[in-house]
Amino acid sequence: MAYVSPGILIYSNESKIIAQRLDKSGSKVQGDPVVLGEDLDGSFSASNTGLLIDHKAAPEAGRQLRWFDHDGKQGADVGPVRNYGNVDLSPTGDRAAVDMVFENNRDIWVIDLARSVLSRITFNPGQEWSPAWSPDGQRLAYVSNRGEYKNVNVILEKSATGAGMETKVDSGDVASIPVHWSPDDKYIVFSRQRSGGNGFDNWLLPLFGDRMPRPYLESTFDRIQSRISPDSRYLAYTTNESGTFQIVVQTFPDPNGGKWQISADGGVQPKWRRDGRELYYLSLDGKIMAVPVSTGATFTAGRPMALFQTSLTVNRRSPTRDRQYDVAPDGRFLMSVPAANAAYIPFTVMVNWDSLLAK
Repeated sequence: MAYVSPGILIYSNESKIIAQRLDKSGSKVQGDPVVLGEDLDGSFSASNTGLLIDHKAAPEAGRQLRWFDHDGKQGADVGPVRNYGNVDLSPTGDRAAVDMVFENNRDIWVIDLARSVLSRITFNPGQEWSPAWSPDGQRLAYVSNRGEYKNVNVILEKSATGAGMETKVDSGDVASIPVHWSPDDKYIVFSRQRSGGNGFDNWLLPLFGDRMPRPYLESTFDRIQSRISPDSRYLAYTTNESGTFQIVVQTFPDPNGGKWQISADGGVQPKWRRDGRELYYLSLDGKIMAVPVSTGATFTAGRPMALFQTSLTVNRRSPTRDRQYDVAPDGRFLMSVPAANAAYIPFTVMVNWDSLLAK
């Protein structure tokens, strides 16, 4: 979001740029919000002189799943060019769960990586995204905002083969997005929207006992993109509590045992190496960073080191919650990169947009 003098708030929400006039105190809004642009990727900048610059979202068929080794050397492509969002590799690394827009609808699909064969998992006309594998590779948790749930983001669970019925997971009546299933099969970590829609906190859904969701951490800052260590003892996540989005690790499932900041110059989308000895993340300029770590009796972390530059982009103000890459058991990276034939999407400029708001 951005504030434009005098008294106008501009913000990005669900691929739209919206402007809302504020009263003199800055607390109450006046008039109806006005949509300034649609089908956008969330990037924008506005001036006090009536100029607004924004950027359209990628077209439907604009990304390719591609392997990269530890040094950044390109490997084979996986599957067709599509509009892929989240990428989540199965525990054994033989399949990838993705969400993608196909025929104007966002659904969960599973790709057999050896054969590049896609299998559709969800078929409802609503939107489903953010798949997370169970540790045995048999089930998927994901989010849906279809009409039967009053357009609130709810967590669903279904067989990873697509067979059978899906079940609703009780995460409360607040918008929730599953991000990781603990390797010990005891918890699902999910992002839960704070009251008033002001950011996300980490919450835990126990898969034992009363199965009642509870907060892992609550604050006034975003905590997103959480990943549990292979030994289920630590949680890595992205947070803006320092003023810039950084990678932080805390003890898990009790956050009070210790906290360590991993990145120094900003980072998003943390991932653990499957043996727990290295932590990866995406720098704000699109590099894959690697940090040697130890998850023994005490947690220790080394100096971040850049492995290679990627073609992935990061919105520094509001980083995408999509997982643009994942790490296989053999150490390779599977990334959702712009396709070679994807059209360049220019920025657009709107003049005198403030005249559209009620005075």
